[in-house]
Amino acid sequence: MSSYVECMSMYFDDSLHGEPLQAMCDRGMLSLAEMESVGNFHFAADNYSEPKDYNGDDSVILSDPAWNEIVLAAQDAWARLLECIESEDEKVYMENLDARI
Repeated sequence: MSSYVECMSMYFDDSLHGEPLQAMCDRGMLSLAEMESVGNFHFAADNYSEPKDYNGDDSVILSDPAWNEIVLAAQDAWARLLECIESEDEKVYMENLDARI
């Protein structure tokens, strides 16, 4: 990830194709447990408003307490996802991503 804007775009546009979580679940792209695991993070990220002084400088986002709450929600969602994922391949993939951090 190189920027806040890219991060948000990758999640909402690339991963979810601009669709609501429920639509992804209805289409079988997410299980109900997966959708529930990311629900709080998704809501927080979707409702986040950049600080008024944000001008493309990501340090403004990173120092925003509201953004820090989203980071905590993302960490919780990741842990909950890892618990509910049934595919061993997906679990290994997630664990490999964790190892790279």
